[in-house]
Amino acid sequence: MMQKRLVVEFGRGKTKLAVVTVAGGHSRPQIEAFAILASVLTAEDPQALSQGLSDFSKTNAPDVQEAVVVISDPDAVFIKHMIFPALPDSEIAGAVHWRLKEEAIFANEEIQAAWQVFRRFTDEEGAKKIELVLAAALSRLVRQAVAVVSACGLLPVVVTTPPFVYAGWLGADAAASPNAVLDIGFHQATLNIYQNGQLCFSRSLGFSADKLTQSLTSALQTEAGRIALSYAEAEALKQAVGIPIEGESISSKIPSSHLGALMRPFLEGLSREIRRSLDYFTLHFKQENPSRLYLVGGGAKLKNLASHLAAELKMEVMFLPCREVVAVSPIDSPRFAEEELLLSAVVAACIFPSPVNLLPEELKTQKLEIFERISLRLIAITLGVMFLVSFLFLQLQKRDYERRLFYAQQQLKSRETQFVLKEKIDLKEGLIRHLREGHLPLDGLLKLLSHLVPRSLLLDELVFQKETSLLVLKGRISVGQEAAEIVLVNFMKKLEDSIFVKEAELSVFKAEPQDYTFEIRCDLRTK
Repeated sequence: MMQKRLVVEFGRGKTKLAVVTVAGGHSRPQIEAFAILASVLTAEDPQALSQGLSDFSKTNAPDVQEAVVVISDPDAVFIKHMIFPALPDSEIAGAVHWRLKEEAIFANEEIQAAWQVFRRFTDEEGAKKIELVLAAALSRLVRQAVAVVSACGLLPVVVTTPPFVYAGWLGADAAASPNAVLDIGFHQATLNIYQNGQLCFSRSLGFSADKLTQSLTSALQTEAGRIALSYAEAEALKQAVGIPIEGESISSKIPSSHLGALMRPFLEGLSREIRRSLDYFTLHFKQENPSRLYLVGGGAKLKNLASHLAAELKMEVMFLPCREVVAVSPIDSPRFAEEELLLSAVVAACIFPSPVNLLPEELKTQKLEIFERISLRLIAITLGVMFLVSFLFLQLQKRDYERRLFYAQQQLKSRETQFVLKEKIDLKEGLIRHLREGHLPLDGLLKLLSHLVPRSLLLDELVFQKETSLLVLKGRISVGQEAAEIVLVNFMKKLEDSIFVKEAELSVFKAEPQDYTFEIRCDLRTK
């Protein structure tokens, strides 16, 4: 069945519109029309935006009654991770509300929030936790966006953000290993990482297309004298040349080598922030590095950016393949190719459902129809009574099974507690016995080390000096410097918290070509 969908993306500098026809079977969705408006949601006079949206809708989708709204303004939407103790689904909303109130993400502003459960896990202490990926938006801007769309005779059914709509696009591709999307906008860049078709990490980077242009306006001292580009000249040069290739000749008053020197701090900083974000994701989520980085956004159109990032990050970098997913008419194809990266979020929202919806609750109910005929009401009441009786019966059975399961779990927990307690008592008694006999329990110490050593740390040598009760641990760690220091500090703290080690000291920490080497000296307990 053919279905037309209309999507409106409200950005900080532009508003993007698209109409896509989605057909069943194996047919690719067809882009019927698209437009990019200079009017924005936060303008003092929204009349131009409303008129532009109304004209586009009436011309290209007169029979479409519903619309999907995407808010990409970085000042209006915030993506955040939240971890709570395991909660029933009915209690998550209350917990999120209080957490947002405590953190005051948007001070003195009402917030509209929606979230997706990313994972349920058990932490190192055995406590069950739930982790959410949450989108928080300014409620007044969400309602303003809904009002603008409603004024055009359209019913907003979903309000979402770009990081969540890309998840559906990468769904099939992300099943094996994580993938990342770098969205470089005019005002801000965002790195999003996806696993199994689900957004699991999002971070805003301090880089943007505008900042790159500004970096090119710095003055340079050349053989011809002091040279400085205006903002307009820098923008034109950036679009024409992009990242200059060594030895490339360019028609500009600034040589390519000097242009590269102006860009270098920006590009090095961008690569460094991406690498740090990937390292944090790998360490925090215990996952492998993303296998591929996709580029989207207007800033991603910078020439040679993909090849530069691929060389710096040592990974595959490519543009998000819009035209592999959707079909474009031959007439619109050249224009769409030029704006493809800008329209990625709009196209994705047309095709793939968003896992979160920032639409206010009272507006979600507008799609429901009320049955007014008496005959239908009587049928509904009769069915309701039947379902109620069935529900009560099932609830009684459910409670009975839950009660049995609860008692069984309590018995199991009691037995597990007794078993753990016995192991601890036996271990301590063995330690006391060995201490009284005048020597250390090396078997217990080795068992402790095998239990505490993290995955990223590799022990090469263990030296035990019996006369001084000193244990020396030598090894290597293959993560970034900041992560390496955190891993070693946590490892030494766990050693000192044990019953064997009195004090652990990092005596050597040295950077090698591929990793870091270290030496930890442990003063063992003898009394």
